[in-house]
Amino acid sequence: MNNILKMVLFALLFCYSCSSGDDDGPTPETTPEIVIPTEQKAPVMDTKGGTGTVTFSSNLPWTASVVNARADTWCTVSPTSGGAGTATLTITATENISPDERNATIILKAGAASKTFTVIQKQKDALTVTSSKIEVTADGGEISIEVKANISFDYEIEEAAKPWITSATTRGLSTTTLKFRVAENKDLQKREGCIIIRSGEFMEKVTVYQESGVGTGNPGATGDDMPWQ
Repeated sequence: MNNILKMVLFALLFCYSCSSGDDDGPTPETTPEIVIPTEQKAPVMDTKGGTGTVTFSSNLPWTASVVNARADTWCTVSPTSGGAGTATLTITATENISPDERNATIILKAGAASKTFTVIQKQKDALTVTSSKIEVTADGGEISIEVKANISFDYEIEEAAKPWITSATTRGLSTTTLKFRVAENKDLQKREGCIIIRSGEFMEKVTVYQESGVGTGNPGATGDDMPWQ
């Protein structure tokens, strides 16, 4: 009887040890993580377009996509998905023919984790004036030239016109309207002078025409005296 009891106890102990050894509890889930190195900079694309890269790591399978609805027409990423580990995205941008800088937001997702970064593309440089011709009465006065530019620019008054066309304002980089003062024309001859606005290879020329000092009320002053009309 004692032998039978010992055998039963031994069997129970054996079963308990086996069951307790196999039961390690549930396996904890992996916490999703995407890491973009701090030294990794988001690409700044040239106006003409091209490619750039971003390297990151993920501990789970990941996806990549362009968030902006309109940006996906000029910016693409490749590959758009991958497995756990280190990966490199290639970002491709088409040429930017607009005078405005544009950007695209890229989002990386791995499970519940996500990271975003922004790709910037430079604008196409532009410099224009609203009118290349300004007519002034003999009395003179102030004139304005509206400049539309996304680059800094300078202006100069041609040498022959400097005695009677002078700057009337100090222009900051953000100013888009240039003002000039035209002196009274006391001569009997009409006159004209040019103001040139330039930035590097970009140049716009505005010609200022001023009536003669004869005055429009003088019978001798006719439309034929104003060849620019």
